[in-house]
Amino acid sequence: MPDTVFHVGLPRTGTTFLQTQIFPKMNINFLRMNVMHILNDIADIKIDFENNPKLFEKYRKKLFQFFSKNKLNLVSSEGLFGYMFSKSRIEFKIAKRLYYMFSDAKIVVGIRDPEKHIISIYCQYLHEGGTKTFREFITKEININGYIFQEEYVYFLKKTFGEDNVYVYRLESLNKDPYAVVKELSEFLNVEAPEFENKKCNVGYGRLQIKLARILNKLYKTKHNPSGIIPWIGRPPGSFLTPRFILQN
Repeated sequence: MPDTVFHVGLPRTGTTFLQTQIFPKMNINFLRMNVMHILNDIADIKIDFENNPKLFEKYRKKLFQFFSKNKLNLVSSEGLFGYMFSKSRIEFKIAKRLYYMFSDAKIVVGIRDPEKHIISIYCQYLHEGGTKTFREFITKEININGYIFQEEYVYFLKKTFGEDNVYVYRLESLNKDPYAVVKELSEFLNVEAPEFENKKCNVGYGRLQIKLARILNKLYKTKHNPSGIIPWIGRPPGSFLTPRFILQN
């Protein structure tokens, strides 16, 4: 089987930077959007893989259709940690599913300071049109334990796939010296480190932006605010009129 690596997030740990500035420039077969429909199913706990073993082989073959025989296959999706705004912790179940399908795979995972991580997840919620206060968000929208106890997940990945097969980076290190982290990551993947420009991606909100976002978001109709009156258009040119575009620029 071709060499396989899964980049499983976590959400808001520099994933967009890696997915747009680094992985596409490596000499690898980088898989993301073209296999998203398959990854979404693998991460869907409503699909009962555990009681239907044939599904593991079915989805392994589905992914395998996109694999290269001559290059490292790197599959990247934060959804492999689970839905960002969820009350359930399903990251362990998803990791088991990946192992059952690709037991010899390697894992890339990013972590960060738990407190700042939860605030960043809240900012992403506002990016997508959320209107709740921070307190309402952490009590009603998500299970914060998945972000507080990140080391539990890392330990589980190492125990499942093997310690030498799991590369862990910290967002703080990526922000401080991205070239050093990318070099180390490239060595783990056994590929040449690419040249890249250190651009900030998916920038969060400050205090004032958070307050403005909650006010503006109430006007827009989104999955987080179905009572809004203005349609939220996520792609240009309509996206230029969303609170997210205005506040991030």
